[in-house]
Amino acid sequence: MDKPSSTTRLFAHGLLIDFATEVLMGVGLSSVDARLTADSLVAANLRGVDTHGIVRLPIYVDRLRQGLVNVSPDIKLVSDGPTTVVVDGDAGLGQVVSDRAITTTIDRAREHGSCWTGVRNSTHNGTQAYWALRGARAGCVTFAFTNGEAIVAPWGGSERFLSTNPVCVAVPTDPPDELVLDMATSQVAGGHILLAKSRGESIPEGWALDSEGNPTTDPDGYLNGGTILPLGGYKGAGLSLIVDVLTGILSGGASTVDVGSMYWTFDKPQDVGHAFLAIDVERMMPLADFKDRVTATLTGMRAVARRPGVDRIYAPGDIERDAEAHRRANGCPLTMDIIESLSVLAGQAGVEMPASSG
Repeated sequence: MDKPSSTTRLFAHGLLIDFATEVLMGVGLSSVDARLTADSLVAANLRGVDTHGIVRLPIYVDRLRQGLVNVSPDIKLVSDGPTTVVVDGDAGLGQVVSDRAITTTIDRAREHGSCWTGVRNSTHNGTQAYWALRGARAGCVTFAFTNGEAIVAPWGGSERFLSTNPVCVAVPTDPPDELVLDMATSQVAGGHILLAKSRGESIPEGWALDSEGNPTTDPDGYLNGGTILPLGGYKGAGLSLIVDVLTGILSGGASTVDVGSMYWTFDKPQDVGHAFLAIDVERMMPLADFKDRVTATLTGMRAVARRPGVDRIYAPGDIERDAEAHRRANGCPLTMDIIESLSVLAGQAGVEMPASSG
């Protein structure tokens, strides 16, 4: 498990949330929106998804300062049916827009049985598990999708056209169990390559191509005009394309190469698209019975005979749940380069950098 080292320090998650909240309020977000966004980012750190955690705070702040993200968006339901909704985020922060969208989705599902909500004109909204788990905890099987900037080649291609376009589904369970699948449709999320670059590390074979279409293990090979490969070849490319259609085209927003990059597009908002689907379990069977059957299925899956050398069978979400329990108790590890970037933000905002716990 996580331990402090010469290259990392541990920080209490509550202090990180407080810090990020203060920084975001300093660039114009309301206290409620700042807290929501900070909680979303640090929730990723807690669950071990550090690529989508507080490491994103500096670019969020940069885009807010430049006016590329609306600090007070006029979020509208531009299509408002009982079971289908389209939300225009007015270039607001993805967490603020997604909070409105997932709340609407869950409320309509509880009222009508199910609801699909498409979102356009948004920005990066963190991990999709953060939103899908909201629905699962309200008794709904919940799906969350998002598109993003084109950094993935279609199968057989050497040019950026698709994004990592994650698919997430969370299922109601009885605590402490949790069943949530949150996966990119690419071999890896782009943040993993950025993290490798910041640490001076190479990347595994099979993750990316360079600008000439050749396999590369150098993060710069990807960053300098290369592409990430789709997950499972043509299967991942197909899934990615479908997610883009559902999030970008069906919502009336941008898709594929028209979606702006959080890190490289500074002349316009991103126009990211999301989609959420919630299905109220009680409309189909008693929620308690559903949870009992899910628990039995998970118990059976974890108990199957293991192959030699395998210590444990994991269900989707087990690793993240274990990480969260450990990090809540012991702190979230941050690398020295992330600490340095947050210290710069602290100085700019006049906010005290939280003390490490180890």
